[in-house]
Amino acid sequence: MSDPSMHSLQMETARFDQGSVGRVRRAAIKAAALPDDLREFVAASQWTFAKTMPEWPHEYIVRGRVDGRLFEALVRHIRENGFEARFYGRTLTYFAEGGLLYWTMGAPIEETTIINRCRQEGSYENRLRNGTLPPDHQPR
Repeated sequence: MSDPSMHSLQMETARFDQGSVGRVRRAAIKAAALPDDLREFVAASQWTFAKTMPEWPHEYIVRGRVDGRLFEALVRHIRENGFEARFYGRTLTYFAEGGLLYWTMGAPIEETTIINRCRQEGSYENRLRNGTLPPDHQPR
């Protein structure tokens, strides 16, 4: 393994895999790191805190407020290089990088309008494993 960023991503994904409840596909460990243009796009984008879901701290960007070409490229990267994990009874595709998880809600790419992100420890599966789910939101 000659690419240090790939090794870092593999270690992050492996840590998430160990903390999940078994739904993370092993293929995630082979995921490709974000290319430079997408890493710069993520860093330069103005992420908005999701005030309507304070019990699930996360941020999002909206397609119409950012570069549409890079937005779509990030959606494709998440879907092509991510792994499946649960959010309650729903299975979503997540992508891990830099201690954060990125995901969409699964609409077709051309209909996807939001990309979300949260800290890895704030994921449903990690919170379920650690017993830190919101009190009013027990597993379904």
